[in-house]
Amino acid sequence: MVRIGRVLAGEARVPPNPRTAVRVVARAWPSIVAALAMTVTACQPCGTCDLSTLNTRLISGTVMTSVGNNPPMQFTLSPGGGVSIPAGCFLSAATVVGPSNQLLASQGPILNCNVNGVPILLYLTPLSDLRSLKAGIGHGMLNAMEPASGDSTCTKSGAAMSMFQYDVTRADGGPADYPVLVTPDYVRDVSVHFMITLPTSCGPLSVAGDIDLAQKASDVRQNSGCTCE
Repeated sequence: MVRIGRVLAGEARVPPNPRTAVRVVARAWPSIVAALAMTVTACQPCGTCDLSTLNTRLISGTVMTSVGNNPPMQFTLSPGGGVSIPAGCFLSAATVVGPSNQLLASQGPILNCNVNGVPILLYLTPLSDLRSLKAGIGHGMLNAMEPASGDSTCTKSGAAMSMFQYDVTRADGGPADYPVLVTPDYVRDVSVHFMITLPTSCGPLSVAGDIDLAQKASDVRQNSGCTCE
């Protein structure tokens, strides 16, 4: 039986200890990606399905990276959520809500990149639920870590945090009760700007990005009466 609800509600949370966090994320990452994918059937408890998903659409995005003395690289993110051009980065983002309006996927948009052979995960956790955001500029904390299971020629960089800025350029409508999640006129357009540097044995690993995200009422997917295999 698949128990995605338990993973989202428990195992996907990042513990405060960086070493423990890296191990937990490495184990939970495949489940997190699967749960956030638009086409996945999520079940809680196993046997029935009572979840609604508000998908976050990537409108456009550019990520600049560098490690030590290596030449910088630029990745253009795919609006469909696929692999970037050139291959190396992709973004996963969705808000998963269960009965009683509890938020089950709370990691926010997750950027997965491989920078000169160094895998890195960046969590824009403050943007885990765009529904309550108002128009204007805001700030949040970006969490970055290198998965313990990633293959790298560099010494593990561990984890780091950095402040990032986002601009809510349009905010119509607002939250609604499960399972519809939002009002019919709901729209959120958000521009995100971030930059973070982690130390590695190959030199500083830097990642900077400009990403445009959007949600509207038609992005809600209601799953009911499904079964798990």
